[in-house]
Amino acid sequence: MLLRKSSCVSIKIAEMTDKKASIQGIYFIRNAKTGEMYVGSAKNIQKRLSAHIIDLVSGTHINPLLQESWEKFGPTSFAFGILEIVHAIEELSDKEISWIVKLDAVNNGFNVKSNQHKFRTHIKINPDTHWELEELELGSMNSTLANLLKYYRKHH
Repeated sequence: MLLRKSSCVSIKIAEMTDKKASIQGIYFIRNAKTGEMYVGSAKNIQKRLSAHIIDLVSGTHINPLLQESWEKFGPTSFAFGILEIVHAIEELSDKEISWIVKLDAVNNGFNVKSNQHKFRTHIKINPDTHWELEELELGSMNSTLANLLKYYRKHH
């Protein structure tokens, strides 16, 4: 599936100079020559895409498929953009998974799996609360927070 131009907003990283403004949501990195795409989510898309670019340019990106494509086709073959602005931070992971599935970014792209961040909550908590939750032994920190959020939404 190819994205229509109206489906996304292109970002020119070099023009993103306002450090105070941050856009939270779902972004993509697309190889324009192959159509392959990586879909991710971030609390600050500008900062996250900048980190991706730094890693790709330095040859240290954690995703070997994306790094290999970058090295083979070069930086001018890649486009970066926003798929969706997400206002509620707790919706980021679900929206990311939805876009990965919708765009088939696992089979025809650079994402390793669609639910790779299933339990990521994007919610900061203080260290004391973190350890109190860990002591409950309800699983990982992220899965515990995700379950607590689901419970809270269901009962409040």
